[in-house]
Amino acid sequence: MNTPDICTPRLILKTITFAMMDAEISDLSELSRLIDAQIPREWPPEYREPHVFDFMKRQCAEFPFTLGWNRYLLFRSDPQILVGTVGGFPRTASEAEIGYALVPSWQRRGLATEATQAFIAYLFTANNLDRVSAQTFPDLIRSVRVLEKCGFTLSEPGDEPRDEPKYEHGDELENEPNAVRYRLDRTSWQALHVAPD
Repeated sequence: MNTPDICTPRLILKTITFAMMDAEISDLSELSRLIDAQIPREWPPEYREPHVFDFMKRQCAEFPFTLGWNRYLLFRSDPQILVGTVGGFPRTASEAEIGYALVPSWQRRGLATEATQAFIAYLFTANNLDRVSAQTFPDLIRSVRVLEKCGFTLSEPGDEPRDEPKYEHGDELENEPNAVRYRLDRTSWQALHVAPD
């Protein structure tokens, strides 16, 4: 399946291939060659874990149309630099769940919002979806702000567990907040993108 790149003013979103997934786990120099981009020393982004690739491969085998839903985010510069990821998978026939992550040195520039907005537009325009959702943790303020700037609203508790406990001054924090789910429906997304008269 040939999926086109998605270009924004500052980014190119490229579809990840199985070869890229394998290279990211075993040989970053090969990944750099495959994507024709530099890979920062801080790669991968926080919360990007190898088991995600197994999940993505299963998704693509079961739902081939979702191959283009799993993308790398490439910063458009000379030379190109891999700065993060954005991607999704079908929760139901009418809803996709998305996720995004940037390496620390490329955060706080609006790139996560720019990439997420472009990816949502791709999902709504190229696929017959009614909703897009995302999970985050309420204490991840920057992640929440990305969703809010993209038009998402808090919907319900999420089902994603915290992978690692957080620590503060050597003591594990108690009562860590659980994941929450944000949603954006097609009608709300269209209203945000209708040009004023």
